[in-house]
Amino acid sequence: MSTSEILFYLGGFPFGFMGAAHLTLTVRDMRRPRHWVPTDQSLVPAMQRTNVVATRAPMGRSMWRNWLGIHVSHGIGLLVFSSLPILVALHDYALVSEIPGFRLVILLAAFLYAVNAIRNFFLPPFVFASVGIGLFVASALTG
Repeated sequence: MSTSEILFYLGGFPFGFMGAAHLTLTVRDMRRPRHWVPTDQSLVPAMQRTNVVATRAPMGRSMWRNWLGIHVSHGIGLLVFSSLPILVALHDYALVSEIPGFRLVILLAAFLYAVNAIRNFFLPPFVFASVGIGLFVASALTG
């Protein structure tokens, strides 16, 4: 593997780590809420009793169930996103250049994860996303 291939491959790992951690903490919260809960613990029962306006339809779920579902979806999304550069780099790195816009889409998605993290979350996800971006950019510069 070339340096460019290794860097591109490694660029997916910070996102995979974040996705796996996110899913793990969310599954734990399904049993005993303690990770993705508000600091004001009295809000959790209120979230469990309240529906989201968009889910007033039959089988609408509580705000708490929606909250957990969003976290599950986010974790899955990170895992799927992280698998793209890893699988392509392992299978045939030439595809990174041959598929029009592939590298750009990966960089754009990584950048959007970083912007979302710094704007709506907290520092560690931003740092992990920034590391991934750095590895993708380094791969492009060395390839």
